[in-house]
Amino acid sequence: MAPVDDLFGVPLRADPSVALGPLRSGVKLGAGPIHRTQFVMELVGPRTVPAFSASMLLDTSWYSAFGQPQLYCMAPKDLEWQPLSDTRDGAYDSLALAWDMVGDRGSLSSSAASHLLAMGERFATQISRRAMTMPPPSEVDAQVRALTQIRDRLDAGYSVGLLPRHGAFPEKDVWVAAANLGLEFESTGGTFVWKDLDTGLTAITLAPSTDESFSLGNVQTGHTHASLVLGFHIPTNPSPSTSLAMLFRCADVLSQRLFANPIDDGGHPLTDAAREAARRNLGLAVDTLLRAGIAPGSRAALSLWRDSLAS
Repeated sequence: MAPVDDLFGVPLRADPSVALGPLRSGVKLGAGPIHRTQFVMELVGPRTVPAFSASMLLDTSWYSAFGQPQLYCMAPKDLEWQPLSDTRDGAYDSLALAWDMVGDRGSLSSSAASHLLAMGERFATQISRRAMTMPPPSEVDAQVRALTQIRDRLDAGYSVGLLPRHGAFPEKDVWVAAANLGLEFESTGGTFVWKDLDTGLTAITLAPSTDESFSLGNVQTGHTHASLVLGFHIPTNPSPSTSLAMLFRCADVLSQRLFANPIDDGGHPLTDAAREAARRNLGLAVDTLLRAGIAPGSRAALSLWRDSLAS
């Protein structure tokens, strides 16, 4: 394959006059139990637990019996939770096990949570500790119902479509315009993305509006696209309001450079009124998420809407 710049005839680089620049959301994902969306068991007691005793949780017998939970520890010097490792040196003040209440392997039930607590008590006895859970097993069924409703009701996004004024969009031109905006090509999905530097999460995606994807091979063969779409998923976006503003900027630049007409997610022209309505609706969606105790782009949101991250 020819060098990329030779393939396009121009350097693929950001244009300072239109490029979005870096996004720094300030969101910290970190590690540790997610009490809003997980069933969390802490093994509590007055004395530290030797690391070699805690590492038994990683042994196949215990780890499988517990259903492969997320395991966390906190040493006396730690200020935050750390993933439990198999080290045999040192000791821990705190140990925690966590299971998604609504996960990709199904939902946890109160009866299953009770079984996990019973096993946790047996393990805790071996290390001279007690097992305590949040929420109590009896409340898990209700929590699962509430989380499922939140996931289904607040699973929302925003998108803008781009329609060519004449013919179709040559993919070569899309690559050049996307590079001018500072968007990165993501080969795994065949899309262009703008990412948050603090979390690594995608804030805006540019893709063909069909099931197609972008590729250098398409550029070589002169492939074209009937339409394009810019968008993002609200719950898993670490900075929805900034993303919306930059999405409109992308739409304006791409409309100019690709000779396109932008349309809102209802199929209507992207007028000033449509933009204001989008800002208002986004604000309502974010407020609803926050009232539900789930901040956009947080670990709680990522655990509840993991399917949207994979799509």
